[in-house]
Amino acid sequence: MLSSVVTFGALCLGLLWLFGVRAWWHQRTRQRKAELSAQSWGEGRALLREKKWAEAAAALKKALAWAQDDPDVQAGLRFHLGYALEHLQEPEQAVSAYRASWLAETDERQPRYRPLAAFRQGYLLSELRRWDDAEQALHACIREANRVPLPGLHLNALRILLRVYRGMSRHDQFLRCAEEARALALVTGDELAEALFLDMIGDAHLALGKPAEALSNYEQSLELFRRVGHVEAELMVKRDIGQLYQQCGDWDKALRWMETCLREEERAQNWIAEGRICYDIACLQVHRGELDMAVDYLQRSAGLFRRGEDRVAVDHVGRTLIGLSVLRYRQAMADRLTFGEIERGSAGSTGHLEE
Repeated sequence: MLSSVVTFGALCLGLLWLFGVRAWWHQRTRQRKAELSAQSWGEGRALLREKKWAEAAAALKKALAWAQDDPDVQAGLRFHLGYALEHLQEPEQAVSAYRASWLAETDERQPRYRPLAAFRQGYLLSELRRWDDAEQALHACIREANRVPLPGLHLNALRILLRVYRGMSRHDQFLRCAEEARALALVTGDELAEALFLDMIGDAHLALGKPAEALSNYEQSLELFRRVGHVEAELMVKRDIGQLYQQCGDWDKALRWMETCLREEERAQNWIAEGRICYDIACLQVHRGELDMAVDYLQRSAGLFRRGEDRVAVDHVGRTLIGLSVLRYRQAMADRLTFGEIERGSAGSTGHLEE
């Protein structure tokens, strides 16, 4: 009986020792994995600062292999991996890394990576023109940014969302988004952003067939840009106003605004921008029926694009000149019979003459 008790006690002690050793071994393994993960993560961050994107991605992937048991650490690693992949021009893989980071983080009250990961997803998806996916990611970013709160990130997400709605030609949603962005800019006191969103609101009204509302917003935008001293943005709004009048068929007002823009670009010696305005004025002259003037502006536009070394634009202007030449020829020949038509007319009347 005594021997049985001793044996049982020894067995219990052995089991306790075995479980203790096993727990110690697991603890040591976890600790070693954490050390290796932290070491690789440190290397990855250093390589990111040095902009060695490929080496950084390799180090971060190695760190991820050692950090399987810690979701919050994984969230940080995957976010930084997405950043490296983004700079390696691998947008699809970067989107996947940001998505995994967003899903991994467990801190609901003060998330560190989730809002930024959603924003980077939305940005990259918009660049890939995956509009629906981009919209979902950006709305997720806005929800997270409002909860933290991060008003600056919210505003940036709205900027990208505006690009998404413009790409999808969803003008009603574009308008609502621009109005929300303007309201947020008012709260933060960012007059430059407010002026930009007023211009976008004008674009939305114009697309929705409301030129009076569009002009009102353009004028407010122009006044704000003048107040903050942003000359380039002023010129952008002036071109928008000129195009509004052109779209409404008010050629004279459109021409005055376009010529004002052209003079300002001439002073700035911005050849590419000057070439674009010359092209717009040429199109306006076509609408006015001033084809000779349109040719002059197109030739000037082509010369400016050559100086700016924009070959694509030169080719585009060249094709427009060819089309305009065809139009001028047709107009010139509208009241004249060609030799072939004269011959056909003579052949048609031969039988009558013979009779």
